[in-house]
Amino acid sequence: QGQVKAQNNLGVLYDKGLGVPQDRTEAAKWYRRAAEKGFARAQFNLGVMCDFGTGLPEDDREAAKWYRKAAQQGDQEAQFNLALMLDTGEDEVAADKAEAALWYRKAAEQGNDAAANNLGALLDSGGPGVPQDAAGAALWYGRAADHGNANAQRNLGILYRDGRGVAQDLVTAYFWLTLAIDTMASGPEREQALEDRTDLAERMERPEIQEAKARVKQWTARGPEQRNVVLIPPPSDLSDPNRSELDSTGSGFFVSRSGEVLTNQHVITGCADLTLKLGREKLGPATVLATDADHDLALLRSGTSVMNWARFRMGPPLRPGDELVAVGYPLRGLLASEANIATGTVSANAGLHDDPAYMQISAPVQPGNSGGPLLDRFGLVSGIVSAKLDALEVADSYGDIPQNVNFAIKGDVAVGFLNRSGRSPEGLAPAAPKSAADIGDLARPYTVLVECWK
Repeated sequence: QGQVKAQNNLGVLYDKGLGVPQDRTEAAKWYRRAAEKGFARAQFNLGVMCDFGTGLPEDDREAAKWYRKAAQQGDQEAQFNLALMLDTGEDEVAADKAEAALWYRKAAEQGNDAAANNLGALLDSGGPGVPQDAAGAALWYGRAADHGNANAQRNLGILYRDGRGVAQDLVTAYFWLTLAIDTMASGPEREQALEDRTDLAERMERPEIQEAKARVKQWTARGPEQRNVVLIPPPSDLSDPNRSELDSTGSGFFVSRSGEVLTNQHVITGCADLTLKLGREKLGPATVLATDADHDLALLRSGTSVMNWARFRMGPPLRPGDELVAVGYPLRGLLASEANIATGTVSANAGLHDDPAYMQISAPVQPGNSGGPLLDRFGLVSGIVSAKLDALEVADSYGDIPQNVNFAIKGDVAVGFLNRSGRSPEGLAPAAPKSAADIGDLARPYTVLVECWK
């Protein structure tokens, strides 16, 4: 009756011999019916048949055609397979490194770690239409390596060994090479990684090797669910920024002299471009360096060095009742252009459903406050403003409208994210208490407006 999902699924059953005798010719027939109606998954499946000659004659050009149709609809496996064909060149498909890089990136942004590694390799070596970019390669390798991709781990280790794209760090190089070796299957690639590590060890002192091994043990103990820092290179020449409409705004703050900005992940999700402002002053574009979806955090590169940046609270945790100051840019275009100051207290040392990564605060939070710093009465960052309770939803469920029930990510959670991203945020112990006005004067020079363009 023309239901494309059913046509594709019937093709899968015949393709794999599930519930019916395997019949790839019949599978191809049903895949084609759905593919010609624009169903992306069927287009991918048909491309695989043409690519490998299963059920259809092997035909690289036809495979590329169907992969491209599915890739253009966002199918990440099709994006990866098309990129592979363009990267290496097939009998009937000319190599095109620049287009391969574009499709690798699209697949990598959807979580395809093999695509992230291959994009890193393209940037690492450079080629026609792909300028050599060791720093970009390191970031893409890092994204895949942190997810356990052994090839990316080895490639990243080599960059750290040679100091290309990253500061030379033999301990980190040994760390990544060891992780790669531990997960690689036997074969020439593993043998080469072992040789690389042996050569590296000859350049290191024994305590350095012991430190690297300790880091391997610590990383392995974290488990995959805790390896949630996603390193993202700037879009540069591989992006497709054809949109320029301001969609939303949030807040953020400088965490280093080099101008890196901490904010919420939800502030930057889906943005084609990001720009920063300090009050009315335009600071220019920003790019995403790392994100942590589990804790709604993102790290941005501003491209400028700064004179003012935040220091994090070191010492005992805040207690319910402790005073707080929230700084940010709420309701942009309606309220003042300078960063707004709001005061409140810690209401509870946990978030919704006792989430220990968050604290509940009474400081007023409006749209645009998200990502701004939350400071204790000593002027030290103790949290990052994140969310407010949906008053209408609560009223519908509980029959009353909540007042000033807002949430912030705890400062130590943010510090952990920065550490996992390879940064070392500055911390200070509480000293002399300050007034809210003095804290505002301290925080305004490092609190920025984050604009999301789509």
